Amino acid sequence: MMPGRYPAIVKTYDQARRTCRIEIPGLTEGADVLPEAELEYPIGDKSRAGVNPTEIEITPGDTVWVAFIGGDARYPIITGWRNPQAGNSVDWRRFHHKNMEFLADGTMRLTVGASEIILTPSGITMNAPRIDLN
Repeated sequence: MMPGRYPAIVKTYDQARRTCRIEIPGLTEGADVLPEAELEYPIGDKSRAGVNPTEIEITPGDTVWVAFIGGDARYPIITGWRNPQAGNSVDWRRFHHKNMEFLADGTMRLTVGASEIILTPSGITMNAPRIDLN
C-alpha cells in the first residue's frame, strides 16, 4: 500500500492514449519497463470526451507528482506538476501548446485595466482609451 504523493519524472508521453511512462526516484531504478501513468485532469476539462477533446502539453523531463490508484504502485496517476522552486517568473501566468482554441457558448471577455474585448455570437466589441489597428 502506497498512500500519499511521490515525486516523479516524465520519461515518455503517449499523445493518443494520454499516458506517460514515468521514473519514480527510489522506486523504479533498474526497471526494464517504467510504469505507465494516467493523467488526472481538472473537473470540467473534458479532455477525453465531448465534441472538443483537448490535451495538456507534456514533455519528457517534466517533473510531476504521482499518487497510486487504490494505493497500488502498479497504477500511478499524475496529479500535478512539481514547482521548480528556483528561476520562477513572478506575476505572470503562461500557457503554451502547439495549438490553442478557446470556446464559449455565450460570451468571452478579456479585460486589462480600462481596455476590454467582448466576443459574443452576434459580434465583437472593443473598448479602450486607444485602439491601434495595423
